[in-house]
Amino acid sequence: MGSLPGKKDTALFSYGHSQLDTIIRYIENQERHHAKRSFKSEYLSFLRKFDIAFEEKYVFEFLE
Repeated sequence: MGSLPGKKDTALFSYGHSQLDTIIRYIENQERHHAKRSFKSEYLSFLRKFDIAFEEKYVFEFLE
């Protein structure tokens, strides 16, 4: 996987234009959303949803 300059620990997920309204609502409600579900839980679910192979011990350290 490539990297972005100056962004060592970055993950990018791509969605299609037809999902734009859903993504906008997600961003607008992110603070409320993360009050119910941790970033770690959501991040790992994205990896699984997009069928990205990983070993949890190698995923970056989460600050809880």
